[in-house]
Amino acid sequence: MLFRRRRSLLSALTALAASAGLAAAGSGAGAAVPSATSFGGHPAVGALFSNPTATGSHGCTASVVASTSGDTVLTAAHCLRGNGTGYSFVPQYRAGAKPFGLWSVTRAYVDPRWVATQDPKYDVAILTVAPHTVNGVSRNIQWFTGGYRMHWAPYTGNSLYVPAYNGGSGDMPIRCTAPNYYTSGFPGFNCNGYYDGVSGAPFILMQGGVNYVAGVIGGLHQGGCYPQTSYSSPFVTAQQNLLARAQSHAAADVLPVPGSDGC
Repeated sequence: MLFRRRRSLLSALTALAASAGLAAAGSGAGAAVPSATSFGGHPAVGALFSNPTATGSHGCTASVVASTSGDTVLTAAHCLRGNGTGYSFVPQYRAGAKPFGLWSVTRAYVDPRWVATQDPKYDVAILTVAPHTVNGVSRNIQWFTGGYRMHWAPYTGNSLYVPAYNGGSGDMPIRCTAPNYYTSGFPGFNCNGYYDGVSGAPFILMQGGVNYVAGVIGGLHQGGCYPQTSYSSPFVTAQQNLLARAQSHAAADVLPVPGSDGC
C-alpha cells in the first residue's frame, strides 16, 4: 500500500492530545507538539504519483537530490513497487498546478536489504527521471529546480525542516520545523498534521548556510503510526551508495510490494 498512516480512532485521539500540547511518543514528557502549516511549496520538493500522467491522488512526497547526473529524486522505498517505470514526479505541485512540469521516473534504486526483507533501516529509494527538452537542448531536473545535498543522519536536537504533501487537504504542501530525536535508532520529529501522502518527504537540515537532506519520512512503521510523529531510516553509507548507483545509471532494482507498517 502506497499510503501510510491509516488514520484510526486511536490516532485521531492522539492527534487531539497533541493539539492540546500533550507529549507525543518519543518526545519526552511535557514536550509541546507544533502543527504543520500550508505554504506555496519549494521547487525541489513535490508529489510522487503512481501513474505516468500525474492524475488522481498522489501517494507520496519526493525531493530532488543533488547528483553529478542531475536527474535523481529521493523518496521512501515503501512508496514504490517494481523498477520505478510508470511513476511520475511533479516538483512544487500545488492544487493541480505543475509549475516545473511532469517528470517521468525511469529507474528505482534501493538497498538489497529492503528488497530481501523490507528492513525499515533501509526504507529509502533514489529514482532517476527522464530529461526535458528546452529549445532543442536536453535538460535534467536539477537544472530547473536545484537539489539538496545528501547528508548523514541528524544529531539529537538538530532542527529539522520538513516540507511534505498530504494526500488530501487541497493538494497544498505543508511544512513544519521541529527538533530531531531518536527512537530505537530511527531519527524522528514531532509535528501534528502529517497524514497519508507524506512518506518520502525530506528531513532538511541547514548547516553552514547549505540545505542538506538528512532523512525521508519512512523507516520505523513506514514513517509513523500517528499524524504527529514521523520517522526516517537513518542515513548512513548505504544511502550514499544508492546515490552513486543512481547517478551512474546502473541497472534498476525491482522493488517488492510493500508489506504492513505494523501499526
